Amino acid sequence: MFTFEPDSYKTRKEHIKGLISNDLYNQYFPSNQNFGDSNNVSSKLDQAKVYTRAKQDQNIDGLAVITFESKTGSNDFKKQTVLYQLSYDTTAKQLTKVKSLGDSFEASDIQ
Repeated sequence: MFTFEPDSYKTRKEHIKGLISNDLYNQYFPSNQNFGDSNNVSSKLDQAKVYTRAKQDQNIDGLAVITFESKTGSNDFKKQTVLYQLSYDTTAKQLTKVKSLGDSFEASDIQ
């Protein structure tokens, strides 16, 4: 989701299709909306850290800390950090819940 260029923006959804549940796929890529281009935005994933709790039934819940960089056109990349609450189904081997907890701090503060 966080690594794309204007030319690869449309195809990024195909790269994650098998990794997330159908409900999540439809949430992030609704069929009634057009995801034609990235408005000249490029993004690249720097780091993804996942902190998990113990497995309960077939699910593992966790927290993801995602650091990425994005830019518009020929501008410089800017770092960002976002947090997500996750749920992973170990039987289906797919993410079933991704809830954004927003930006928590500046990525430049992380060493």
